[in-house]
Amino acid sequence: MSQPESSKTDVQASTAPPPDEGKAATPPSGAGGGRWYAFRTEDWERWKQAATPALRRHVESVENCSLCLLSVERVAEAFMLPPPGNKFFPRHVKAAYGQWKDEHPDRGLRSAEFSVSFRAEHGHGPSFKQLGDGLGWALPRSVLGFVVVRLVANKWLARTGEVPWTLRPGPAAQQRGIVLPAARKPAAAVSPLS
Repeated sequence: MSQPESSKTDVQASTAPPPDEGKAATPPSGAGGGRWYAFRTEDWERWKQAATPALRRHVESVENCSLCLLSVERVAEAFMLPPPGNKFFPRHVKAAYGQWKDEHPDRGLRSAEFSVSFRAEHGHGPSFKQLGDGLGWALPRSVLGFVVVRLVANKWLARTGEVPWTLRPGPAAQQRGIVLPAARKPAAAVSPLS
């Protein structure tokens, strides 16, 4: 169920990418799952300028992460393209997940703990792939996607809508004391009289 625009967080409320009339499509970077994307610096800058301040800060934390070293094209692709429309997973993916989850009973705790340590190091949450790689889960992309969907559904992880790189501990993890450090607070205003 989709939230009304007024109830979305600042990070969720993004803008649609500008129309791509007359642009030649380029092969996907791999992360887009076969989607075609034509990167143009001016479109990316316009998209960021139209984004909310919170979303822009998040985008820039990913774009400037000295540990991830992602290309600007890859970051732009992840944020500007809509998420894949098909939310259904084939039976073989669910079967592979069932077998995998039996071998990983601590998957919820480990994923939540990893998201905290990743955020502390990077300043943003992990992608699905970064979560899988960081935990040593050698899974096909489709199975890993289903793993993350289940971790979110079971409230071990939370994410901000379809915004990339927002994985964090969910309510189940928080009940076990796995939480992010206190949110940043704006610096106290200095009185001109002091």
